[in-house]
Amino acid sequence: MAAGSLPALPEWRGQEGPRFRITLGPACITVGHKDLARAERTAERAQHRARMDASDVGTYWAEYVGDRAPVDPRAPITGWSRRSRSRLFHATGELDYAPMVVGKKGPVMTTLTYSKKWLVVAPTGAAAKKHLETFYVRFERAWGTAFCGLWKEEFQRRGAVHFHLWHPRPDGLAGTARRFEYEGKLAEWKAAKEAGEKGLRKPYWRDAVGDGLPYEQWLSLVWADIVDHPDPEEKAKHLKNGAFVSEVEEGHVNTPAKLAAYFAKHGAFMAKDYQNKVPPEWRKPGAGPGRFWGYKGLKREVRTVDVMPSDADRAARILRRLSARERYWDLNANEGKGAWRWKKAVREVRIERGVRLIDRETGECKPRYRKAMRPAVKFASGSGFLCLDDAPTTLVNVARALDIWREYAPATSRQEQARERAVRRRSLELPATRRAAGDVAPTTSEPARPGSTKPTCTACGTSLDPRLVAAGGRHIGC
Repeated sequence: MAAGSLPALPEWRGQEGPRFRITLGPACITVGHKDLARAERTAERAQHRARMDASDVGTYWAEYVGDRAPVDPRAPITGWSRRSRSRLFHATGELDYAPMVVGKKGPVMTTLTYSKKWLVVAPTGAAAKKHLETFYVRFERAWGTAFCGLWKEEFQRRGAVHFHLWHPRPDGLAGTARRFEYEGKLAEWKAAKEAGEKGLRKPYWRDAVGDGLPYEQWLSLVWADIVDHPDPEEKAKHLKNGAFVSEVEEGHVNTPAKLAAYFAKHGAFMAKDYQNKVPPEWRKPGAGPGRFWGYKGLKREVRTVDVMPSDADRAARILRRLSARERYWDLNANEGKGAWRWKKAVREVRIERGVRLIDRETGECKPRYRKAMRPAVKFASGSGFLCLDDAPTTLVNVARALDIWREYAPATSRQEQARERAVRRRSLELPATRRAAGDVAPTTSEPARPGSTKPTCTACGTSLDPRLVAAGGRHIGC
């Protein structure tokens, strides 16, 4: 309903040029543009390249019967990129968290860590990700439901990797659902055996690690079993301190924006930004950390509306002014009772100092940096996204502002005529595929003007476009 309050353009029918659009999520509003015709051509070229590469591989294999030369690995990853951090904020504002609502209990934060000698069991990022994927399989087998939530990869000061998982807390004891399923199959097998049926196989049961334990105890035991450190002493320490479960404090991460800020170590959590730095052992080619974040069991719930360029520009201006201020709770206001305040939104940047230091070992001249706060500017080029607590209500207010803007700043007659002609032309244009096949609009049969080879309009006398023909050999506007 909130997306329907925007003035939408007609459906795209193959027209060239960018389409300005506004995308709404549960806690995010995005303003941008996309050239759909160009995107189709790009996809066709990529498909053609894939077919050609497959053909080249087949030819190479038939001629030489061998593998291609090994591809050079990508450059080593030293830290979490700014674009990936931005995508995390964008995704948390567009996800539908309804599957995470289980009864009246809130989600919990599960932390999975490694022991002191962590490089023995996790020498590369792929090995650590394999442990995490195994944990998802064990979780589904023990609790009867697939893992649903967000995960984030971070690093401690000692360099060891650890994972943060934000998900609903499982209820009951591990293996209960699997036990009920087994007992049902066993009862069916006994009934069939008493009825005289033969050739039936008795259901098989095997106790899994952690069966019959609550979530906290099951987590420590299963995570230590997954990592399986070869050193018995390290495995015992890992069993005791390898996994933690913490309740999410009320008001701490109760909105998608706060959740993203906590995972990204941004804003009030900036003091832990060192956890996004990759240790030297994982900076070698082929040993990188891989993805820093992700989600499982959740989907993005968005609505996209194509709008006029002027409406997209005005909506971006409104959201730019809104993002220039941020709301915070002032405990000292209102005689100690507290009140909401507004302050200028800022971001932390690194600025190079004027003095540089020379490294005595390498002789390189290394710059020095200092931290500074700068105003946070969003929608600088008319496109971007903004995370909000209630994005649908904000978009309804933006749509009302656009209506008021049109009322107090109406378009001129020339602009209205150009807009009507553009809408009329778009409604009559055919997709590029149909035009290439020769399926075009019918032309008029009226005689042309003397000395002209093109049909003319009987009303205005100008050249008649075959796509804008009305009855009687006239333009639609005439």
